[in-house]
Amino acid sequence: MKYILICYILLTTLTSGYSEATVGDVQILENVKLTKKDGYGYQVIVKNLKLTGLKGKTVMAQFVLHDDQRKLTVYSLEYIVMKDNSYSRDILELEISEAEMLAVFGEGNFPVYAIFQVLRMDTMEQFMSIRKVKEITLNLKSKNPGGESKENLKKWHTGGIKEIESLYGLDILYGDFNAGYKVKETGSYKNLADADKEKLTEKYFPALILALKRYPPEFIKKTGLKGVVFVKEIIFLDQPVGGHFDFSEKLIFITVNLSESWVSHVFAHEFMHYIDNWKYNPNLLQEWKALNAPGTKYSDKSPYNLTDINTFKEHPQEGFLNGYSMNDIYQDRAEIFAAMMTPAEYSDAIKWIENDPYLKKKFDKIKKEMSAIYPAFFDYYNPLTGK
Repeated sequence: MKYILICYILLTTLTSGYSEATVGDVQILENVKLTKKDGYGYQVIVKNLKLTGLKGKTVMAQFVLHDDQRKLTVYSLEYIVMKDNSYSRDILELEISEAEMLAVFGEGNFPVYAIFQVLRMDTMEQFMSIRKVKEITLNLKSKNPGGESKENLKKWHTGGIKEIESLYGLDILYGDFNAGYKVKETGSYKNLADADKEKLTEKYFPALILALKRYPPEFIKKTGLKGVVFVKEIIFLDQPVGGHFDFSEKLIFITVNLSESWVSHVFAHEFMHYIDNWKYNPNLLQEWKALNAPGTKYSDKSPYNLTDINTFKEHPQEGFLNGYSMNDIYQDRAEIFAAMMTPAEYSDAIKWIENDPYLKKKFDKIKKEMSAIYPAFFDYYNPLTGK
């Protein structure tokens, strides 16, 4: 829950309501030298973007490459905070590099949809009038499969961490890590230093081992998650965050500037975001909204400022675990899963569930979704006992 954000991937077909958006031109360029990122890739250039009727709201501009057959997506985004009732931009550029495409799609020759879209963050509605879709064919081949030496990123490994890596098919990384496209796109992170070794090995390694052992190994492998990266801090959208997920690299980032007691929560929260990207469900928003009490609305906060004095209020109203889960549907889902996978939190949640049918519905839905991915999930882990 603490300082966690998500990058959304949405391919919905809603209309824009009372607000309006216009553009002069939208160009999707293929195989070009990128200006914001390294190397070559795909770029969208939007000219004369204008938005009206949205004072105080936040919108998200997305450039998406979507493989519909395999349900795989890579994206680039920019948030726009509407300080006034109208907004204009002469040029908006978003880029997706070949390295990002390779990380998600792999090598090969296959068709994908290139999509530019703008969405309102409060309603998740698209401005269909400016949405552009172009079918293109990717031809991807790895040019430099190298990268950091795994040995250098595992120099403090303990026997317990090595065992976890082998059991779950994960890489536990730290140190001079320099990958992580999505983190670098919208923020930055600081790597661990030698002075952090004792904290990492004596506190965070044991906490991660304990947390991961609640997940069936085959469940983790089925999702395609590749690893966990420990870093000193992450600044995302100008805010310090406790964790982050990178779907392109299939990694979860966890900072060591929080108490190690947060490791279970942060991992599960970010893993739920990862799963929501991996298991794309076009009906998810409507399905989840239906679980809330009639008239329930999520808050309309800018992604640049998702925390306030209400963030950590426990069970602030029916259907919600805390104030942070009321920010949007994806945070709500991630908080439910994090509580379910963290025994100390679930012990509080079950007390609330007794008199909160809406909260019960949400836990039941997440349990059903996990069982659909891996039927034996709750034979392996029982939230009531934490084992």
